Amino acid sequence: MRASDFRHMSPEDFELYRSSTEEEFEAYRNESAFRKWCKEFDEDPLDEAARESYEEYLNEYGPGRFDENETARRLDDMNKDQ
Repeated sequence: MRASDFRHMSPEDFELYRSSTEEEFEAYRNESAFRKWCKEFDEDPLDEAARESYEEYLNEYGPGRFDENETARRLDDMNKDQ
């Protein structure tokens, strides 16, 4: 399965998916990180604007886990613009 195919999966279908190759696993892992980020920041993983926001986030903070302080800082930064 290609990474782009995950973009159109519902959260339920995505959770049920199991990769069969290393390439699929890598794509699944990347999509999992994106969907975790969406959950943390109350974004819709099926919305392309969320993917753009995620790319901006990665450019600013880099890949990795989201801790509570980082999440709070990001939400605070987002609310300052409003």
